[in-house]
Amino acid sequence: ASQLRRFLAADITFHLVLLRAAGNQRMAKIVADGRLFLRIFSTQRQVHDLRVLTSAHGFHRRILQAIEQHDPEHARRRMIEHIRLSKKQALASFDRRQDADATLEPIPHGLPDDLLDALGGAVLGGAPP
Repeated sequence: ASQLRRFLAADITFHLVLLRAAGNQRMAKIVADGRLFLRIFSTQRQVHDLRVLTSAHGFHRRILQAIEQHDPEHARRRMIEHIRLSKKQALASFDRRQDADATLEPIPHGLPDDLLDALGGAVLGGAPP
């Protein structure tokens, strides 16, 4: 668990360093704010198994090599591939969690029915409106 936390910290740091080096402060803020949002709302991340970690490491290594070789176009293409694959993996993980959650009983909440109707029952784990 501690090694995974270190890996995830190194992963986000890698991306933030590249964004800052590129002078892309807006994107650096978006990434940092997104990470904060995940922590505040305890949103689960995808499972980081050996396949995912190895893939991320490989992308980071190739991106860094392209930067060291002063080949920004190659670095850009590898970064785009990395982001697209990471997004695809994260969305698939989210879909799997949603499917698993759909089979669970709704969490009792004790809210009045009219409030639930106004909120839309699905927000709190009830039936969709």
